[in-house]
Amino acid sequence: MVAEDGSIAESQEEREQAIMRAHFPKAPPSSFEPGEGGRAFERVDANLVDSLLAKAANTSAPGDDRILAGIVKVFWQWDKQRIVQLARACIRLG
Repeated sequence: MVAEDGSIAESQEEREQAIMRAHFPKAPPSSFEPGEGGRAFERVDANLVDSLLAKAANTSAPGDDRILAGIVKVFWQWDKQRIVQLARACIRLG
């Protein structure tokens, strides 16, 4: 696998890091202030996401993004905080 910088990702760890950098870049700092939607997104944490992913079938029907739950579970093992941030953003933005 070739990483974005042109280097060859040979080990499992290097491949995981290359995939994360390419497809899940770090989010910029947010100055978001909740409006009418409230603050429900603040209740989303790693324990909640972990318990919900554990209940999801790996082959569950994908949504518009075409990503199966099994793929999200793999990313969960690589970078839990980033997946929590993604879940919070989805709820926050509706």
